[in-house]
Amino acid sequence: MVWTLGRARGETWLRYYGPVLGLVALIKGLLLIYGALSYQILGDERLASFAEVFTIWNQWDTPHYLNIAQYGYQATGPLRETLVFFPLFPWLSRVLLPLTGDAFAAALIVATLASFGLALAALALYRLDESLPVARLAVWFLFIFPTSYFLHIAYTESLF
Repeated sequence: MVWTLGRARGETWLRYYGPVLGLVALIKGLLLIYGALSYQILGDERLASFAEVFTIWNQWDTPHYLNIAQYGYQATGPLRETLVFFPLFPWLSRVLLPLTGDAFAAALIVATLASFGLALAALALYRLDESLPVARLAVWFLFIFPTSYFLHIAYTESLF
């Protein structure tokens, strides 16, 4: 029932939720461009291909999630440090791994789909108390908050 909250009779799902999904896609694209430009300017390095725009985000905790997705949890050896990471994100990435052939691409797809789901759920939640324009602005502010880049890269935050 929440998913139809606020929609006028006859209003299509895409017309109601489309602007929010487009907003998330736009912010994700701008973040990737900004990250690539920042990497090139601050690191004084050129990105050789379009694929490197994505691979610059494969650092910090992302390699740990990718190791869990590819090899699972291990209680001994060099991968035992992965025991501290939550399992849902790597498991979902592992499900997509046969389709993509690349763990990092699978993780980015999971994060993207989860951030779209977050935007839809947040819009429905905000719509309980506010008008549609205010609810859309609230989603906008959620996704432009300075630390919201965690919602767009291969991290578990978009699932939370």
